[in-house]
Amino acid sequence: MLTNTEQKSYKSAFIFLTSLFFLWGFITVLVDSLVPRLKDVFEMSYAKTVLVQFAFFVAFFLFSLPAGAILSKIGYKKGIVLGLLTMALGCVLFYPAAEYLSLIHISEPTRPY
Repeated sequence: MLTNTEQKSYKSAFIFLTSLFFLWGFITVLVDSLVPRLKDVFEMSYAKTVLVQFAFFVAFFLFSLPAGAILSKIGYKKGIVLGLLTMALGCVLFYPAAEYLSLIHISEPTRPY
């Protein structure tokens, strides 16, 4: 048993995890603010633009069980690191995707003027 002088301090871990949850929440809010911008920039209908938000949130549904299985195998600490590495990989891959300047475009039927 640990005495008062030997107690572990979890203050830094608590601050780190709290910061991570804040950042993940910020990413979620950022997706919500993308909807009107995507609509304007790509001249898309509102229904098509909301599919971006739908894809973001359906990923929670699709990956919750596999992520739970991974967490049960590797543990929570390594799971957080794996999640951060996955997010970092997504951020790194964003730059070449932006430079590629190609989107999968679902065209609407042409209308005669």
